[in-house]
Amino acid sequence: MVMTGSWTGSLSPRLHRTFALIGPALVVIFFAGFLLSGFFPPSDPSATARGIADMYRADTTAIRVGCVLMCVGLALFAPYGCLIAMCTKQIEKRFPLLTYVQLVALAACTTVVVLIPLTWALAAYRPDDVSPDVTRMLHDAGWFLFLFSWPPFSIWIGAVGVAVLRDGQAAPLLPRWSGYLSLWTALLFAPAALMAFFKTGPMSYNGVIAFYIPTFIFFVWVAGMTVALLRIAPDHATTGNAPRAVPTPSAP
Repeated sequence: MVMTGSWTGSLSPRLHRTFALIGPALVVIFFAGFLLSGFFPPSDPSATARGIADMYRADTTAIRVGCVLMCVGLALFAPYGCLIAMCTKQIEKRFPLLTYVQLVALAACTTVVVLIPLTWALAAYRPDDVSPDVTRMLHDAGWFLFLFSWPPFSIWIGAVGVAVLRDGQAAPLLPRWSGYLSLWTALLFAPAALMAFFKTGPMSYNGVIAFYIPTFIFFVWVAGMTVALLRIAPDHATTGNAPRAVPTPSAP
């Protein structure tokens, strides 16, 4: 059996589950807007300014609606990250330094991510009235916000990983594999920095190294953390007790 812990304070099980499921919800809402706007797969970074401007002129309404959906989905970073921070605060108890690091980094991350669709929506606001070079610059700016802003995300998720792995209880609140997953996720965001040096190939913002690996590992992290969060048994009827082990069947 695999043992996981429960809350030591008061928390509604329904509220806990709702906040845990915000993770998959933000991915679904964001990706729906991402697809609707036509930004997946990513455009070619070496495309001409006129080519990018024509894309915005041809799909203006779809891009605008897609950006609204992306903005809503990405704003959900805040409540999802707060639930994770509550878990690590339970782990750290009196000196929740890593939890505070998470919250500060989470605030920065949430600000950055809502600026991504805002920038693309701005590019789609007057596609016929501005120079194609301006439209392409705004389009590129959205991609830089998407990928090149990786450091606060690595700090946030890395702090989660360290906090989880520092839990020395026999029945840890979050499983240790979620800590290792968080550390690997924080590390694999870093290749996105290479996009600033390339307009073609795997390290450009439509490439495997700069876009697909960081994006894929983030979705894996959300899925994994959601599973880990849902395995916690919030006991709103107890206060100040030691974590109660919850047996979870494992494969024989």
